[in-house]
Amino acid sequence: MVLLLGGTDPTGGAGLAADLKSAAAMGAHGCPVVTAVTCQSCGEVRSWQPIPPQDVRCQMEAVLDDGPVSAVKSGMLATSTTVKELARILARRLPDVPYVLDPVLSASAGKRLTDGDIVETVASELLPLADLCTPNLEEARLLSGVPTDSREGMVEAAEKLLQSGCGAVLVTGGHLAGDPADVLVTSDGATWFAGERIGDFDVHGTGCTLASAIASLLGGGYDLDRAVFLARSYVRVVIRGSLDRIGGRLPGHFPSLLFPPISRGSEQAFYMPPRFCPACGTELRQEPLRKALCPECGSSFYRNPLPAVAIVVRKGTRVLLVERAQPPAVGALCLPGGFMELDETVAECASRELLEETSVVCEDFAIQGTETERTIQGGVLLIALQALRWYGSPEAGDDASDTLWAELSEIPELAFEAHRRILLGAAERLDSRER
Repeated sequence: MVLLLGGTDPTGGAGLAADLKSAAAMGAHGCPVVTAVTCQSCGEVRSWQPIPPQDVRCQMEAVLDDGPVSAVKSGMLATSTTVKELARILARRLPDVPYVLDPVLSASAGKRLTDGDIVETVASELLPLADLCTPNLEEARLLSGVPTDSREGMVEAAEKLLQSGCGAVLVTGGHLAGDPADVLVTSDGATWFAGERIGDFDVHGTGCTLASAIASLLGGGYDLDRAVFLARSYVRVVIRGSLDRIGGRLPGHFPSLLFPPISRGSEQAFYMPPRFCPACGTELRQEPLRKALCPECGSSFYRNPLPAVAIVVRKGTRVLLVERAQPPAVGALCLPGGFMELDETVAECASRELLEETSVVCEDFAIQGTETERTIQGGVLLIALQALRWYGSPEAGDDASDTLWAELSEIPELAFEAHRRILLGAAERLDSRER
């Protein structure tokens, strides 16, 4: 649960709308506290009206009376009185909860979003309580009085804000001349995060998105460096997926479907790779029958080949087959078997799958060889095993709807070509022994 304070935005791109979507994307539940109502588009703020400070306090107390929150993020606070109300709540009820201060002082179009003396009030009341402050270049200049048109100035401004008691400062340099860069300054020094120009456009609401993502991750237990890294990765995904409007661009907080819709029970569904990088959360780039690549951290996600077993259970010249009850190839015949679970050996997998699908018990297997089976999204590595000593009467279960014995010399049509090759090999070995 993350307590989010900010103004409304009818475009859905900035303010509380961005906060809620960003928190949701990080896996957090956002609790919005409205501090102001704005009338704005992507490109301009036409007017705004503050919510009475006592009503802002009432909203915060209602959320906190309902249970604890794991983090707090504030954006547009509008008035000095509201700033003081938040400071009292933070000090009295949330002293140990991570607090991210996004000092929203003016819109990107230049219109002021605060009353006259709020800069001094934020500096004196909220900076000492913040675990992280996330000003852009202009906000850092206003709060510190230090020019921020260079990397040296960004660090100097952040260090001055640290002197106010803030735990850390992340100055965002999206409008820096040349390549963009952000700098995280703590008592241990400065860490630079390099960036790149994704396009020659500005995206409405990226500052709100970044701060809310960091707050959500801090509330989820991430350390500061990792939270900043993951949140910045998410913001780049948001910018790449931004939506073009007449007045500017809206952030794409939730990427569109990476793959075409697949109907329930489709044979393709099992083989679909993930949409997001397990390492950094960025949307993966995927080409058919290729590994998924992360454009942000460079990780490769090898969804396939999947390790699986196929089990040959013989009775003389006959072999045990099962009829498939689940996709793919429902109703077709194949060898008993299935995919290996985590921390499972080949023999353990074979014993489990054979028991589940046929009720036959066997714990002694011999590996006959390996095969590969091509699927829609990659290959399956198939380990062929022969059941050496087994007992029990076959009875279908789990992924099998029926069992039958088939002559090795008359192999019926099978669901998987690899299974047919395995049985042809078993038939040849049986034939050579008989000769």
